[in-house]
Amino acid sequence: MVKVKVFSTLKEITKKSEFDIEAKNINELVKKCSKIYGKEFKGQLKHSSIVVNGRDIRHLKGSIKLSSGDEVSILPPAGGG
Repeated sequence: MVKVKVFSTLKEITKKSEFDIEAKNINELVKKCSKIYGKEFKGQLKHSSIVVNGRDIRHLKGSIKLSSGDEVSILPPAGGG
């Protein structure tokens, strides 16, 4: 199982700040979360940063594999003004 932490609008959509999910890689995790939490969650993902074990995946190359015990944080863009 992978621990997923969500913040801000994603926390409002999921009604929780963290949850566990079974996923072999980031693509599978995103698909499963989108299926469970719907279009609004999926739409927020397009603009969110995803961090795996403290590392922003935008800086990692190739397929991002996940192992049991990994921690994934999904951070939607900050709003405000």
